[in-house]
Amino acid sequence: MAKHKYPFQALSKLLNAKTELATADFDGLADITASAAEVNLLDGLSVAGNATASKAVVLDADKALLGLRRKVTVDADGMTGISEAYSGGVFTNEGATGAAVFALSPATVGVELTFMVMAAQELRIDPSGTETIALPSSGAQQAAGKYITADAVGEWVTLQCVKTGQWQVKGFLGTWTVEG
Repeated sequence: MAKHKYPFQALSKLLNAKTELATADFDGLADITASAAEVNLLDGLSVAGNATASKAVVLDADKALLGLRRKVTVDADGMTGISEAYSGGVFTNEGATGAAVFALSPATVGVELTFMVMAAQELRIDPSGTETIALPSSGAQQAAGKYITADAVGEWVTLQCVKTGQWQVKGFLGTWTVEG
């Protein structure tokens, strides 16, 4: 039997052991450490976006996820190229003295982004090319390429792509309007 591609498969096989265990199954466990409360996969990856250390994900006895925080990006004048690498992230315009434009890369299914107005200046979310964003108050997709905007401290919107080329609103607070 070949070594498992993912060490957790070997662990699963061990935990559910019958008689078909082989040496390769135990070799797959070499990348896993354990304590009485948790199992940690040591993947050794160093590419941004991947786990690089033990306890990157920890589940408690109720299988609840512990210890992960959302990346908060503060940019007073906005940023371009917000791609799937930023999924789960929070973006703010804190410190802005003018409009902060956050330009989205093409919408990829499963990506979720949150935007929060932290300075009383326009925070604009601009979709890529011919893509669309739903207006938070109605949920209706706006015209292709039209941005949404808000400018009062405390307003926020969470967008999620569930269909290629479209951003849906998962939640919001405040008054968001559409371009034009």
